[in-house]
Amino acid sequence: MGRYDKIKVYHEGQWKQPTYCRVYSNGWQDLGDNTSYNTKSLYVYNNGSYVRATLNRQDYSYVTDRWLEGQFNLLPAYGYCYCPKSSSAGNYNWYFRATVRKPTDGEYQIFKVTQGSSYIKITWLSDGRIQVKSSYNGASPSTVTSSNSVGANQDVYLNCYANKGSYTFYIVFNGITTSGNCTGTFKGGSSTNVVGSAGLQFRGNVSASGINGSGNTYSSSFDASYASGSDGSNYENATHRESTNSGTNWV
Repeated sequence: MGRYDKIKVYHEGQWKQPTYCRVYSNGWQDLGDNTSYNTKSLYVYNNGSYVRATLNRQDYSYVTDRWLEGQFNLLPAYGYCYCPKSSSAGNYNWYFRATVRKPTDGEYQIFKVTQGSSYIKITWLSDGRIQVKSSYNGASPSTVTSSNSVGANQDVYLNCYANKGSYTFYIVFNGITTSGNCTGTFKGGSSTNVVGSAGLQFRGNVSASGINGSGNTYSSSFDASYASGSDGSNYENATHRESTNSGTNWV
């Protein structure tokens, strides 16, 4: 399409659409080529009135998707652990929730919280399953792996959680729930967390909940699609990205 879609001229025995126009009116007036931003108009007399025959160019662009890519920390909950139960900590809820996408079928770390030699780690395996490992004070880790798998380039909602008083991890991955036992875990102290890994994408809300050193529940949440670095999270190597759709209308 272009400026002269409504115009045809008779040339060398054929009707043809022009690619460039000049008209004589108080001198030669340049109307530009068929893709020009020129807004000078050519009118023709048709059925008793003058009708504009040239079209004007209108370019457009809009955002179709937004996401956070890479690695970051959830704050201010970075100083607290994320764990389902400890005999010395009492009972409380734990969860990590996010909508994730991986760009390839490789292995990606989604989340890890560490306190000394204790940790909880969530990994998106290369075969498409989600795996949660937990270890208390250096003990052999317990492992729960999702019964279903999802490959690359798909947005998938993930909810890993444990209820109060339970030694059971639950993985809800793409709407399917898998559960399994976890080891004794830890609370409070100087725990740290890392969310994501190189190339991993997060959309919508990313949230986690655990307990602080005083035994109180603490949570952190933000919208990764609009993450700007001003909401209290440390994005480290993460990058805010967006995709757009663009084109041209002729009106």
